[in-house]
Amino acid sequence: MCLHEVQQDDDIPCGVENSCPNDEADGSKIVGGEEACPHQFPWLVSMWCREPYLGSCTATLLFEDWVLTAAHCTDGCTEVEVYVGAHSNYDVDSDEHAVAVTSEEIFQHPDYLLLGVVIAHNDIALIRLPEPMNISSNKYY
Repeated sequence: MCLHEVQQDDDIPCGVENSCPNDEADGSKIVGGEEACPHQFPWLVSMWCREPYLGSCTATLLFEDWVLTAAHCTDGCTEVEVYVGAHSNYDVDSDEHAVAVTSEEIFQHPDYLLLGVVIAHNDIALIRLPEPMNISSNKYY
């Protein structure tokens, strides 16, 4: 577990992770099952489809108002809740840093096909948010 706070730099360009005091000297991105530092990867968001209940998925904020995820995470959903600034998928409702945004539109790949529990083709979806999420503003941490 990471016990140190992450320092957010307002000048960090998109796609560059925030610093984490526990980073390996070799720069390895594999964390070996250890929890990432809070807000180390600010573009990762938690996403929930509650009707039908599909549980949570991790998704990526591509642009300020677009999220990329797996189509199976949106299958049958008319809307999803996206949590920006959450550290864990499992405590989003009690995370003081998490900001919930309800999706405006969901676009699954037109040829998405779920063939079983773990096999899917074209398993990709885009979610449009109703407002921009500026992760470099420190608003979410």
